[in-house]
Amino acid sequence: CPPSVPSVPQCPPDPHFPVSPCPPVSPQCPHVSSVVPMSPGCPHVPPGPPCPVSPTPNSPFFPGLGWSFAFTSSLGAVSGWFPRCRALATGLAVSGAAVSGPAVAPLVPLALQAQGWRGALLLLAALALHMVPAGALLRPPRDPPSPVHPPLGLTGLLHHGPFLRYSLAFALLDGGYYVPFVHLAGHALELGLGRAGAALAVGAMAVSDGLGRLMSGWAAGRPSASLPTHLAAWTALTAAVAPLFPVAGGAAALVTLAAIYGFCAGAVATLQFSGVAEVAGAGREGLAIGVMQMVESVGSLAGPPLAGWLRDVTGDFGLSFVMAGAFLMSSCLLILTLPREPRPGPPRDPQPPPFNRGVL
Repeated sequence: CPPSVPSVPQCPPDPHFPVSPCPPVSPQCPHVSSVVPMSPGCPHVPPGPPCPVSPTPNSPFFPGLGWSFAFTSSLGAVSGWFPRCRALATGLAVSGAAVSGPAVAPLVPLALQAQGWRGALLLLAALALHMVPAGALLRPPRDPPSPVHPPLGLTGLLHHGPFLRYSLAFALLDGGYYVPFVHLAGHALELGLGRAGAALAVGAMAVSDGLGRLMSGWAAGRPSASLPTHLAAWTALTAAVAPLFPVAGGAAALVTLAAIYGFCAGAVATLQFSGVAEVAGAGREGLAIGVMQMVESVGSLAGPPLAGWLRDVTGDFGLSFVMAGAFLMSSCLLILTLPREPRPGPPRDPQPPPFNRGVL
């Protein structure tokens, strides 16, 4: 706080209120008092000027904007480069989050202790800077595969019935998808498993999430069933596991359920992005992924807070996980309405253009 703000004087002892000091200091500024009811022997102390706050209202906006540019363009490039094994390539691309999350998360508290929050953010920003040279190496295919349907722009996508149902399905899915990821640790603490038990459950979910992303990508490349069928099946399994968290009474049961849920949820994440090309048509994956993520963000923003509100109302997370399963199952039913065209033979992957060393 500014040096000009004086500290709050302490009142003399009050025989009627022996443990009542002057008003407690404000949590925002340790030298500025807050106006609260006082003991008879201690007058009100008006609050001083507030602590200075850095004017950075747009700071969360730019990381989100950069993430959306990098994520959408990367998945669009992967989908265009590997039409023959799109699901497996997408699974490999999105499995990095399952590796980097558990690896970086334990380092953040150490960075906060050593460098403070500003230094920790600078370290995370430097870590994310690797996306700049990696993104510079992304090049579009020279001869992309011909789309089955005529190319559609934004207006065409917004009038494309299957794509709109696909986007709405994932808006419903995200209403329940992130609930266990956000509230599982709190649920474990309420069960009395302690911080170690909560960390073990969350870690098991993260590891199995990465395995599910790879496995579903490999399985979806088999010609046994259409990709929407695979997606509906994994979504139904995820919906069936979510309501079981309240009945897990011990650490072993909760960790097992967390691992199963993470595996199924990871499988859904891979097929979600690889299925855009089959629903919207090859050649417009990038635009379709961007529009789909904009629509599904409604569910992402509403689901976890709604689950937290239900916990506050009911006193536990039981109804919250049941709500998550209901959202996931409604998404599965909507996915089942998508058309299932016969899967053609695998096309040849496009050849890359000649590498120009002068570009780098």
